[in-house]
Amino acid sequence: MSDNGTPQQPPQPHIFGEVEPDELQRLAGLKQQADGIIHQMGVNRVNEHRLIMQLSQCEQATNEIVKVAGERLGIPNGTAWSVTSDGKAVSVGPQPTPPQMRPNLSAVPTPDAGEDTTPEA
Repeated sequence: MSDNGTPQQPPQPHIFGEVEPDELQRLAGLKQQADGIIHQMGVNRVNEHRLIMQLSQCEQATNEIVKVAGERLGIPNGTAWSVTSDGKAVSVGPQPTPPQMRPNLSAVPTPDAGEDTTPEA
């Protein structure tokens, strides 16, 4: 409001002139095209999300089949294996090494407490 109580008008922009009708038409067409592109990008984003969800479902179903088959075949957990195109379950990667047998040290005879174990000179 101004000092006398009347509302102030916003300043008017300076007018340089007018664009040609064909320029105005092309600008309107390009704005419409840009709006369509933005809309299509949103649609693509939704479709991408749906495809990611479908892929996740496929992976979950694959993992469940592999888990059940591995259990049925007696494949230990953590073993890397794959299924060939003809249905064979084969190992992949480095082969696991069986655990090393450690000697049973309790079976080694120890001298009796009363025996002298010092070597004779």
